[in-house]
Amino acid sequence: MKKKVECLIAMQKCDDKISEKENLKLELPKQLQTLIQEEEEAKEDVAETIEEINQVILHQKDKEILIKQNKEKALKYEEQLAAIKTNKEYKALNSEIALLSSLNSELESEIIALMEQENRLKELKGEREKVLQVKHKNLTDQEDVIKEEIAGLDGQIDKLKNERNSYVVDLPKTMAKQYKVLIINRNRKAVAFEQEGACSACGFKVRPQLIIELEKQDKILFCENCNRFLVRKPIY
Repeated sequence: MKKKVECLIAMQKCDDKISEKENLKLELPKQLQTLIQEEEEAKEDVAETIEEINQVILHQKDKEILIKQNKEKALKYEEQLAAIKTNKEYKALNSEIALLSSLNSELESEIIALMEQENRLKELKGEREKVLQVKHKNLTDQEDVIKEEIAGLDGQIDKLKNERNSYVVDLPKTMAKQYKVLIINRNRKAVAFEQEGACSACGFKVRPQLIIELEKQDKILFCENCNRFLVRKPIY
């Protein structure tokens, strides 16, 4: 009976390690997801800057069109000056020409400001593209590393499962089946230990008589609350 107990403990030790490896496997993709999110944010920053540049260029073109239209009007008015007969009309038309010239000066100043803004945005775009390159490289590099780590963990888990299964041959089929059911339904904990008068898995108080029987190790015992295999003392 002692050998069966030792087999159960050894199997649980393997399953504990398997749980650690599987939990790590779950964490690794989360790390990858963080890198993916960082790359997406960097892409959005670049796209946002490009859109701002396009808007600035569009505003420049709109103002250039207005300048062209104003120049065409001014030229038309200048051609009309020769046909003006009254001084009042001449002054009025000259005022229109002067206004158009003033408006064009303002528009040209605005275009210069927009060109400066465009240059600043292009510098920002360059900086953000560099950040994107770094984020992309981090993702690419880490993606390969994480895939290798997951593959390594899969190999370790398979090895641990083989080790665990090597102990199963020393257990009765009904006990092995019961162990498997507990692993599935009890958060991968089929074996619990009596520690300071309580079950190490669920904390249920162990009866004094049961503790005496655990000392004898002449039969398989279970926690009266969680139904896990109950062992007197942890060996590992």
